[in-house]
Amino acid sequence: MRPNNGDLIAFAGDSITEHLVAVSDAMETQVAELPPVGSTVRVDRHENRGWASHLIGQITIAFPDLNLRFLNAGRGGDTSRLLLGRSTRDVLVHLPAWCLLSVGVVDVRRTFQPDRSDE
Repeated sequence: MRPNNGDLIAFAGDSITEHLVAVSDAMETQVAELPPVGSTVRVDRHENRGWASHLIGQITIAFPDLNLRFLNAGRGGDTSRLLLGRSTRDVLVHLPAWCLLSVGVVDVRRTFQPDRSDE
């Protein structure tokens, strides 16, 4: 199937979907004279840079004629139950034409954390 012009494509999941990283503009293109390990570097912003951002790039390249919109609704630490609980207010309220779900990693991890298994 092909998306339509103006479609909203949502990504919902846990930290693997969110993949939030701290970005320093000064470090983005720096290849020489890098600061030593342990140095303080100014954080200019946070960006999503995981699989969802890579897929957004590929979709944008594949459909350059479409004015597609994207929503990354990933949240680190979410179990499938937590995502289900917030899906209406964080994802569905935006009326996405497409929604890609990536959840389950935290659920599996909780089985190996007996003190948090009820989560």
